[in-house]
Amino acid sequence: MVDVAMNTKRFKVLRELISTEEKYIETLEGVVHHFHRPLKKSGLLSMKDFRTLFCGVDGLLPLQYQLKTDLQEAEVHDTSVGRVFIRFVPFLRMCVHACSASCWGVFDLSSAALTIPLTGTSTTFAAIRCQSSS
Repeated sequence: MVDVAMNTKRFKVLRELISTEEKYIETLEGVVHHFHRPLKKSGLLSMKDFRTLFCGVDGLLPLQYQLKTDLQEAEVHDTSVGRVFIRFVPFLRMCVHACSASCWGVFDLSSAALTIPLTGTSTTFAAIRCQSSS
């Protein structure tokens, strides 16, 4: 009975980890597609400001894809989730830096409040976004 309860709890926790990772990846993809690439192409920011704002967010995507894949494999093959995280600890430290308040954590990327002023009132940024979509 204990094994069944533990496996059920493990499955739910693992599903939540995978779901959270999927949402995080979706957010990172949005940041890269809608802000990182267009602003990099535009040259509106100095490289120092650009690096401060984005903190290597494009480099996080491959890491997050692999973490999600490894978590999914742990679910399918019923292997240790702990081993997945132990392997990723050095890389996850990089994520902590990227999400700190000193980087792009200074504003809420999930908020439409950021998107509306940039696309609605800034003709320069709107033009940049149109160029990146084509």
